[in-house]
Amino acid sequence: MAACRDCLELVYGTSSSTAVSDRLAEALTLSADKEFHLSSADLHRYTLGSMDEADKTIFESHLEDCAACRSQAEALAADKLSSLKPFPAQPRSFWHGLAGFWQEPRLGWPARAAVAAVLAVCFFLSWIVWHRRSPNTEQTGHSSSDAAAAVRLRDGNTEITLDTKGALAGLAGIDPTTKNAVRDALTTPGLSKPQVLSQLSGPEIKFMGQAGSPPAFALISPVGTVVREEQPTLRWEALNGATSYTVALFDPQFRPVTRARLQSETEWRVPTPLRPGATYFWQVTAIKGAQQIMVPSAPASRAEFKVLDAQRTSDLDKVRMATNSHLVLGVLYAREGLRLDAERELEALALENPQSPLAAKLLRDVRSWGH
Repeated sequence: MAACRDCLELVYGTSSSTAVSDRLAEALTLSADKEFHLSSADLHRYTLGSMDEADKTIFESHLEDCAACRSQAEALAADKLSSLKPFPAQPRSFWHGLAGFWQEPRLGWPARAAVAAVLAVCFFLSWIVWHRRSPNTEQTGHSSSDAAAAVRLRDGNTEITLDTKGALAGLAGIDPTTKNAVRDALTTPGLSKPQVLSQLSGPEIKFMGQAGSPPAFALISPVGTVVREEQPTLRWEALNGATSYTVALFDPQFRPVTRARLQSETEWRVPTPLRPGATYFWQVTAIKGAQQIMVPSAPASRAEFKVLDAQRTSDLDKVRMATNSHLVLGVLYAREGLRLDAERELEALALENPQSPLAAKLLRDVRSWGH
């Protein structure tokens, strides 16, 4: 850089290149009457052998021509040799000492038998203490090497682990985005309720005066959830004494989509495909003698559900083809608002991990979204 202004400007810029060039030339260019000597630090590196072959070759070439540096290097080498001391003899181990004691000619066989009995008792007691302190693999199902795993879940034919550094294992063939979603579910305090479910579970209608009476029967599903099927099955509770039911499906503008009259059935599959990404609500009217009992009715909120859009359905189908992991599918279903599907998968995960508080909490989080 002292000789090439272009290189100098690349490093220091154009504004200060002139001043820097002058200082570099002054510092790096030796005058004719100025002798060059190796620094003390360089000589220490040389005598200790802590330099590469290129520097060593240059240093040795200088030492051949410079008596002062050569004398100083020889003095440092002499100090290094004088500072080296022989290693002390290693102390005899317990076993060497025991062998020597055992071979002592003055030790009779009765004494040797007594010593052997004492040693046997000591070894037995030590084994008991070690066995009690070590993890019991038969009871826990894990070895002591499991301590590095922050999360360990059995999932079908595999085992999913998450170590303390955030490395996730056991999810072969899963894309990075899905892995990040699973990692977030395992490391965050809980599964967050998707916004779509909050939109589907609107507040009850408020009337002045007394509150309405509880419904005579309840709608089971789908209510306040997202569904994957374009022709979902609607289910409700039976009303004691009802002779027939009428099921009606509406769009958000209260326009009828489809309707059916049933006898004793308490479920009905929508006959025509619904529009992906659209929201619907439904009602069931039970005929009991001269009464017509409609559920839900004001002030209760509408029984709404949403059909998952086509792109998200396609993405989930690809994941389902790549894995049958209850954890992966449960987390993805939960993120999409597929509450019933997520609950089914996480319930299977909790059954496979009855001692896992994390598996139980994931299931509890999803179930709480239905209330």
